[in-house]
Amino acid sequence: VYHDSSSQNNSNRIVIDSNNYKKLITRLFDTKCYWGKCTFCSINSRFTSDKKVENLSEHAVQTIKDLITDIKKIKGLSALIFMDEAIEVSILIYFAEQLFKHKINIRWSVRSRFSDKFTIDNCRILAKSGLRFLGFGLESVSQRVLKLMHKREREYTRGELNNIFENCDKTGINAHAFFMIGFPSETKQETDETLKFIDYQLKNRKYFTYSANVFYLMKGSDVYKNPEKYNIKLDDKHENVKLSDINFVDNNPGEKYTRDELAYLSRKAYSKLFFKEKNLDYNTIQIGNQFWYFLDRTGLFYEQKLVNSHNPYLFESGIDSLNDKILD
Repeated sequence: VYHDSSSQNNSNRIVIDSNNYKKLITRLFDTKCYWGKCTFCSINSRFTSDKKVENLSEHAVQTIKDLITDIKKIKGLSALIFMDEAIEVSILIYFAEQLFKHKINIRWSVRSRFSDKFTIDNCRILAKSGLRFLGFGLESVSQRVLKLMHKREREYTRGELNNIFENCDKTGINAHAFFMIGFPSETKQETDETLKFIDYQLKNRKYFTYSANVFYLMKGSDVYKNPEKYNIKLDDKHENVKLSDINFVDNNPGEKYTRDELAYLSRKAYSKLFFKEKNLDYNTIQIGNQFWYFLDRTGLFYEQKLVNSHNPYLFESGIDSLNDKILD
């Protein structure tokens, strides 16, 4: 592991060289998430500037040119990992076009946001340029919960979300969904609807994966700063918590899963990535969850997404038959 000393931005480029396999890990923009409005998130608080890069601006074009220059200096580069929270799709397409222009052959991964611009034609461009891992912040399929999260600039139906995942799948891009269960006021029905949508994607895509996150209350987030707006009460001892996992009481009406039940559902979801049995027992779920933890922490999971077109751990879907009604 070494910092690229020839980089235009020395602090922002790390090259890992392992057995003649070189990958570059970098941020494209050292700025806040270009959306930066999610009520559960406080990651933008680490940036002192309010600067964002929301579209293909002159700054974005110049930054990509600098990155292309750096990439060309790294002999034998195989992979590029963008660490930005999200990069807007028009910027990604421009970057792909620059890879074509400079005849750079690499595989790369990035996180973005759902957009109408992820058409089949644009996905073909991105895939042809080497994009293999594309992460999306799904969070939930409940429009009510998403509005509380302030997650979208507009509502996307389940059918529209499905089409974006399908476009990725058809063109060879391995999509990854970051979803969250247990947001304040989320009911059991809303949680189950999100899990069913995830199961549908897992069943119908060649290599669909996800991060099954349980909601944790983070200091600095809007939910933390305005608990009354979400009808929750914070634990009196929360001042001693550095960042997240602050205990709270959800005073909203409706039947909701307990924290222990949510943790179990998360572990079960991770196990479905690896085990094809229809009815996973407790021990299998524990093993699957621990295997996910190992792959995630070592980074092997993300390496697999870059180099495989199908899930190497799951050759058959073990999920019960689902139909398209859940996309309605």
